[in-house]
Amino acid sequence: ALYSRSLVGPALRRRRVRRVCILGGGDCGVLREVLSHPVEEVLMVEIDRQVVEVASDYFPAVVGGSRGDPRARLVFGDAFEHLREVPPGSFDLVIYDLSDAPLELDSFADLCALVNRALRREVVSPSNVAMNSPVAAAKPVL
Repeated sequence: ALYSRSLVGPALRRRRVRRVCILGGGDCGVLREVLSHPVEEVLMVEIDRQVVEVASDYFPAVVGGSRGDPRARLVFGDAFEHLREVPPGSFDLVIYDLSDAPLELDSFADLCALVNRALRREVVSPSNVAMNSPVAAAKPVL
Protein backbone atom coordinates (compact mmCIF):
# COMPACT_ATOMS: atom_id res chain seq x y z
CA ALA A 1 0.00 0.00 0.00
CA LEU A 2 2.83 2.41 0.81
CA TYR A 3 4.43 1.90 -2.61
CA SER A 4 1.13 2.57 -4.41
CA ARG A 5 0.32 5.64 -2.33
CA SER A 6 3.79 7.12 -2.78
CA LEU A 7 3.62 6.66 -6.55
CA VAL A 8 0.07 7.95 -6.97
CA GLY A 9 -0.54 10.44 -4.17
CA PRO A 10 1.75 13.30 -5.22
CA ALA A 11 0.49 13.22 -8.80
CA LEU A 12 -3.20 13.32 -7.85
CA ARG A 13 -3.11 15.79 -4.96
CA ARG A 14 -2.24 18.91 -6.91
CA ARG A 15 -4.98 19.17 -9.49
CA ARG A 16 -8.09 17.59 -10.92
CA VAL A 17 -7.11 14.55 -12.91
CA ARG A 18 -9.87 12.87 -14.91
CA ARG A 19 -8.19 10.31 -17.18
CA VAL A 20 -5.24 8.20 -16.05
CA CYS A 21 -3.14 5.59 -17.85
CA ILE A 22 -1.12 3.08 -15.82
CA LEU A 23 1.69 1.37 -17.73
CA GLY A 24 2.17 -2.01 -16.05
CA GLY A 25 0.79 -2.32 -12.54
CA GLY A 26 0.06 -6.05 -12.61
CA ASP A 27 -0.75 -6.42 -8.92
CA CYS A 28 -3.47 -3.73 -9.29
CA GLY A 29 -2.24 -1.84 -6.21
CA VAL A 30 -1.62 1.36 -8.17
CA LEU A 31 -4.98 0.94 -9.91
CA ARG A 32 -6.68 0.56 -6.53
CA GLU A 33 -4.94 3.68 -5.24
CA VAL A 34 -5.82 5.78 -8.31
CA LEU A 35 -9.46 4.71 -7.97
CA SER A 36 -9.52 5.95 -4.38
CA HIS A 37 -9.37 9.46 -5.89
CA PRO A 38 -12.17 11.19 -7.83
CA VAL A 39 -11.00 10.20 -11.31
CA GLU A 40 -13.38 9.49 -14.19
CA GLU A 41 -11.45 6.80 -16.06
CA VAL A 42 -8.36 4.66 -15.52
CA LEU A 43 -6.75 2.50 -18.17
CA MET A 44 -4.21 -0.05 -16.96
CA VAL A 45 -2.06 -1.68 -19.67
CA GLU A 46 -0.41 -4.85 -18.37
CA ILE A 47 1.41 -7.31 -20.59
CA ASP A 48 0.77 -10.40 -18.44
CA ARG A 49 -2.82 -11.35 -17.66
CA GLN A 50 -1.62 -14.11 -15.31
CA VAL A 51 0.06 -11.57 -13.00
CA VAL A 52 -3.28 -9.82 -12.51
CA GLU A 53 -5.08 -13.13 -11.95
CA VAL A 54 -2.52 -14.36 -9.40
CA ALA A 55 -2.67 -11.02 -7.57
CA SER A 56 -6.46 -11.25 -7.47
CA ASP A 57 -6.30 -14.79 -6.07
CA TYR A 58 -3.47 -14.40 -3.56
CA PHE A 59 -3.35 -10.68 -2.72
CA PRO A 60 -7.00 -9.58 -2.58
CA ALA A 61 -6.20 -6.74 -0.18
CA VAL A 62 -3.80 -5.24 -2.74
CA VAL A 63 -6.28 -5.54 -5.60
CA GLY A 64 -9.26 -4.42 -3.51
CA GLY A 65 -12.33 -3.68 -5.61
CA SER A 66 -10.31 -2.16 -8.44
CA ARG A 67 -11.10 -4.80 -11.05
CA GLY A 68 -14.85 -4.38 -10.57
CA ASP A 69 -14.83 -0.58 -10.55
CA PRO A 70 -16.70 0.76 -13.61
CA ARG A 71 -14.09 3.52 -14.02
CA ALA A 72 -11.34 0.94 -14.57
CA ARG A 73 -10.44 -0.72 -17.83
CA LEU A 74 -7.70 -3.33 -18.10
CA VAL A 75 -5.96 -3.99 -21.39
CA PHE A 76 -3.55 -6.89 -21.72
CA GLY A 77 -0.77 -6.13 -24.14
CA ASP A 78 2.37 -4.09 -24.71
CA ALA A 79 2.16 -0.75 -22.92
CA PHE A 80 4.32 1.09 -25.45
CA GLU A 81 2.36 -0.25 -28.39
CA HIS A 82 -0.80 0.93 -26.69
CA LEU A 83 0.66 4.41 -26.17
CA ARG A 84 1.43 4.54 -29.89
CA GLU A 85 -2.19 3.70 -30.72
CA VAL A 86 -4.11 6.05 -28.40
CA PRO A 87 -5.19 9.41 -29.80
CA PRO A 88 -2.88 12.27 -28.82
CA GLY A 89 -3.91 14.00 -25.62
CA SER A 90 -5.84 11.02 -24.25
CA PHE A 91 -4.71 11.29 -20.61
CA ASP A 92 -4.19 13.80 -17.82
CA LEU A 93 -1.67 11.55 -16.08
CA VAL A 94 0.52 8.61 -17.08
CA ILE A 95 1.89 6.37 -14.32
CA TYR A 96 4.91 4.27 -15.24
CA ASP A 97 4.69 1.15 -13.05
CA LEU A 98 6.82 -1.20 -15.11
CA SER A 99 9.48 -3.35 -13.50
CA ASP A 100 12.26 -2.48 -15.93
CA ALA A 101 13.41 0.05 -18.48
CA PRO A 102 11.72 -0.30 -21.86
CA LEU A 103 13.65 -2.81 -23.93
CA GLU A 104 12.05 -2.04 -27.27
CA LEU A 105 12.66 1.70 -27.23
CA ASP A 106 15.98 3.06 -28.40
CA SER A 107 16.27 5.73 -25.74
CA PHE A 108 14.69 7.41 -22.79
CA ALA A 109 13.80 10.24 -25.16
CA ASP A 110 11.63 7.80 -27.15
CA LEU A 111 9.74 6.91 -23.98
CA CYS A 112 9.28 10.59 -23.16
CA ALA A 113 7.97 11.28 -26.65
CA LEU A 114 5.39 8.48 -26.35
CA VAL A 115 4.22 9.67 -22.94
CA ASN A 116 4.12 13.33 -23.96
CA ARG A 117 2.03 12.45 -27.02
CA ALA A 118 -0.49 10.65 -24.80
CA LEU A 119 -0.83 13.58 -22.38
CA ARG A 120 -3.20 16.47 -22.91
CA ARG A 121 -1.17 19.48 -24.06
CA GLU A 122 -2.40 21.81 -21.35
CA VAL A 123 -1.18 19.48 -18.61
CA VAL A 124 2.22 18.31 -19.85
CA SER A 125 4.80 18.80 -17.12
CA PRO A 126 7.26 16.60 -15.23
CA SER A 127 4.64 16.06 -12.52
CA ASN A 128 2.23 14.41 -14.96
CA VAL A 129 4.35 11.30 -15.14
CA ALA A 130 4.81 9.22 -12.02
CA MET A 131 7.62 6.69 -12.43
CA ASN A 132 8.96 3.89 -10.27
CA SER A 133 12.33 3.71 -12.02
CA PRO A 134 15.19 5.56 -10.31
CA VAL A 135 16.81 6.22 -13.69
CA ALA A 136 13.57 7.52 -15.19
CA ALA A 137 12.68 9.58 -12.12
CA ALA A 138 15.94 11.48 -12.45
CA LYS A 139 15.05 12.64 -15.96
CA PRO A 140 12.02 14.95 -16.18
CA VAL A 141 9.56 14.60 -19.03
CA LEU A 142 9.34 17.92 -20.84
